Amino acid sequence: MNPIEKIAYIRESSKSFEDAFLASIIMRPVSFFEHPWLTRDHFLTDKNKHVYDAISHLSLAKLSVDSLSIIQHMDGSGVPATYISELFNGNYSTMNHHYYASQIKRYYTIFKMIGVAEFLYRIEADAKKDPEDILADAVDEMMSAVSSLTTDGEVDINSVMDEIIEDRTNFLIQKEENPDAILGYRTGFDKLDKGLRGLEDGVMWVVGAPTSVGKTWFILTMINQMLLDGHSASFFSMEMTPKEVMKRLITMRACVSFDDYMEGTLTDGENDKVSLAIESLRDSKLEISGETDLKKVKLKMVQQVMLKKADAYFVDYLGKVTNKATLSDYDTLKNAVDSFSNMSKQYNIPVVCVSQLSREHVKNGLHTGSSGFKGSGDIENATDIAIELIPLDSKEERDEKQASKTPYNLEIAVKKNRNGRGGKVDIMFEPWLGRFTEVPEIGDYMENDPRTEGAVQYGEHR
Repeated sequence: MNPIEKIAYIRESSKSFEDAFLASIIMRPVSFFEHPWLTRDHFLTDKNKHVYDAISHLSLAKLSVDSLSIIQHMDGSGVPATYISELFNGNYSTMNHHYYASQIKRYYTIFKMIGVAEFLYRIEADAKKDPEDILADAVDEMMSAVSSLTTDGEVDINSVMDEIIEDRTNFLIQKEENPDAILGYRTGFDKLDKGLRGLEDGVMWVVGAPTSVGKTWFILTMINQMLLDGHSASFFSMEMTPKEVMKRLITMRACVSFDDYMEGTLTDGENDKVSLAIESLRDSKLEISGETDLKKVKLKMVQQVMLKKADAYFVDYLGKVTNKATLSDYDTLKNAVDSFSNMSKQYNIPVVCVSQLSREHVKNGLHTGSSGFKGSGDIENATDIAIELIPLDSKEERDEKQASKTPYNLEIAVKKNRNGRGGKVDIMFEPWLGRFTEVPEIGDYMENDPRTEGAVQYGEHR
């Protein structure tokens, strides 16, 4: 049986169950609401798509669902009025609508898988295509098919409640052992963790900042904290090689100047610290990839999720993501943001992405209420937590302070938190060390400590 014959057979087989389902719903309209996952796409017969649309419209509008109403609603669709009576040619039972629906989904699944198989055959026949590209395209097509098959929205509430109880019990046990315990993974910023509950599973973050303010060091601080806590991380570094990433992590952990390390001017004591940092990082569970192509990044993420290689995923940065399809920069960025957001939910993983801020946002003043991620307003819409690193010193002041190795002032502004409050945290940044230090809260002043100037309480709203 060739592919065309297979598809015709699947459509024909599905039609009998589609007819039975629609007839049973017309006979017992209230049954429509027992299948919230079902959509018109599940029907492989065009006429039945129109019938389902009519039933859906009438049901949601709380209007009478009967043959006459459906015929009137389908007027102009090209479906003859006699088609509704044809649906009742079979001996259908209103009690079997769940079975009919399950068979509709079954044949729809087979239909989609045949489509994937044909797609795989086409790309396999392309002799010019790189093997890794073939695999990435195949996984992307499979993920698309799986996404269309898992829209049923049916949830086992008891299983969800069991998970909630288990998570809550484990968290309370942690709180007994450590009153400062949080729900998610620690970020290296205590006040941020206190306000945002750390990096939680299924939550996507976007971190934005103007150019040369420390975005990558900020992300590396999060990664370093996860590794120190014995967790694993995956870093898609699109601007630095794995070797460059590890050099920064080494100097960060050793608390020595990155420039002095690169220039070979560290003291003997500092070199000893570097050696200890190297040994402590040697066995760390960190995956680093320089891949920028969106399909291949998604492929690697899926592989790592399946092999449980990482507890959290970091992307630096969104503006470097590419797409081999002929898409505009805007569409490529939108696809990337939507993909990472969907993956965080689908696989229940934390995903942290870095983004530049738009020149217009920087020019108009970073302390405005809304965020200003560069390239797309879709970034803030798709993300769960949006934060900005806002320099409180001018560019000239920052350059002077860096030259004299004096910390400069930044503010972490939580511009969006889908699950809680917004606020700000004042921090000091030492770029030569890649080190951030949170300014103590009100009431935590230390005598002669310059960091306490202008200290603010986390959670202060604008």
